Amino acid sequence: MHSMSQVPGNSAAFRQALLLSEKQRITAVILFVGFFTLLIFSRIFIFGSTMSRWAFLATATVATIEILALRSVNKALQVSGDVSPTVWYFTITLETLFPAVGIAFMTSSRLLPDYRPLATPWALVFLPFIFLSVLRLNTRLCIFSGITSAVAYVGRILYRVAARFYAEWILRYTDCCSNVLDHLHPERISRWRCSSANP
Repeated sequence: MHSMSQVPGNSAAFRQALLLSEKQRITAVILFVGFFTLLIFSRIFIFGSTMSRWAFLATATVATIEILALRSVNKALQVSGDVSPTVWYFTITLETLFPAVGIAFMTSSRLLPDYRPLATPWALVFLPFIFLSVLRLNTRLCIFSGITSAVAYVGRILYRVAARFYAEWILRYTDCCSNVLDHLHPERISRWRCSSANP
């Protein structure tokens, strides 16, 4: 029996082991996405959560792409072939963007904006995908998975900060314009406010 150090990275045996490990990983991803879909369904329709129903479209998209990737892996195993690296990098990017997009756009509106990234179930989706990346027997893919996960999480934080800053800037700009108008035309503004309050 050969040790791992004696098996070359481009050998047929290593490629088969990589595909078998990837098959297990993709199967686990599909099962997890299915479980998460049931969790979203129960929160929305049983417990009355205000989570965005676009989450069903997001989970369906991820599940469909993962099933297609699984079919590619199965075909490669049958003919002792290989799968294009583009498929691996695309699925990694999809899996890392999935929870980040969910946190940014599909959280419950009942949660305070400052607590949404922590209180939403979407925040827990990062960990399973990162743990499952261990089943990739490729150092570059594992590093790429970690980097894209970190970038997606930081990007989600920056999006929240930018959105909050933009909202505060709009509020201050509106107040400033209102004060200028009050100062320039106080009588007209007061008449307009009275007419709006008493149509």
